[in-house]
Amino acid sequence: MVDVEPLWRAALGTYDLELALFVAQGAQRDPREYMPFLTELDAMTTFMQRYSIDIHLGRYDRALRNLYSAGDDQWDACLRLIRTRSLYHVALSLVADHPERLLIVRRMYAEYMTAARCHEDAALRM
Repeated sequence: MVDVEPLWRAALGTYDLELALFVAQGAQRDPREYMPFLTELDAMTTFMQRYSIDIHLGRYDRALRNLYSAGDDQWDACLRLIRTRSLYHVALSLVADHPERLLIVRRMYAEYMTAARCHEDAALRM
């Protein structure tokens, strides 16, 4: 008699796929609703799995952190996520120790600020 969606989201948010499966089964959800998603997640590496869960839950800051941790081959995907979700502040903290990436993110942020007509802030980010 309880809305099971918040419980499902909480279980999924722990990144524990067994717990999420247990909650879904206990709530008598249709397996066609959750099994393909859980199966797809199970086949991924840890950080890509967490990234996918965070995107699904709308936790974009965490998603970027996990995608960045997934490795250098995900850098282009990071840039797309930064741009589409305006995650410049998170990105700046992630790449602080990588001068070339920091320069890229700063330029992206400056372009964003220029487009938003925040010219003074844009100049400061360059």
